[in-house]
Amino acid sequence: MLTKNFADARAAAFVGTLVAALLGRTVSSSEFADAAHSNAVQHCRELIRSCQLPDGLVRMRADGEHVRGVPYFANMAAVALLAACDGEHESPDVERVRRWLAWYAVHQKPDGTIHKYSGTVQSYAQTEKLDTTDTSASFYLLTLNLYRKAADDRRPLRRFGISADRAIEAVRSLVDPTDGLTWARPGNRNKYLMDNILVSVCMADAEELFESMGELRRAAQARQIRLGIMESI
Repeated sequence: MLTKNFADARAAAFVGTLVAALLGRTVSSSEFADAAHSNAVQHCRELIRSCQLPDGLVRMRADGEHVRGVPYFANMAAVALLAACDGEHESPDVERVRRWLAWYAVHQKPDGTIHKYSGTVQSYAQTEKLDTTDTSASFYLLTLNLYRKAADDRRPLRRFGISADRAIEAVRSLVDPTDGLTWARPGNRNKYLMDNILVSVCMADAEELFESMGELRRAAQARQIRLGIMESI
């Protein structure tokens, strides 16, 4: 059972994303024939849904009026929802993910970074803390690509073209040319193995995303980042 002090969205997203990672694809309902597993996945989906605000933000907890928004974990929650859609293009969860992606695009800075948010349901604002840039920007691109596949429609990607460009530029700006690894965020000269592994995985989706958009230069940049990290690790 999930502990009370573990944020709802994070816990639910972790379960869903772990399932998706293990299976390497969307989750088929037949693979959750076991009632306990099926109930657990459904419970996690409901938790994530309850954490989304009307404007699209996925907050960390659905309790009360307090809002804490961490884009990295919101992307993880979105991926979990898509993983459990079972290929249903008309699933309401696909629309929920679109709303989250739209929120991210609006709140993303021109340099591709994005802040954490705090406040109440009625009024919240960005904090001074940047979300970890290499992973949040990369995870956003992965989420965009999975959304593209789940929605089975390329047209919505037109509205996310600018934010996708900003995200890949943010990641590129953090690559250390001496070893190909990424720094955590602007002004933070730390490199994390877990983060770089995630960036590498996300860049494979970013490459696919940009290829689908006809942005071959961007696709090549994503591939270069991925290969650089893999070679260094």
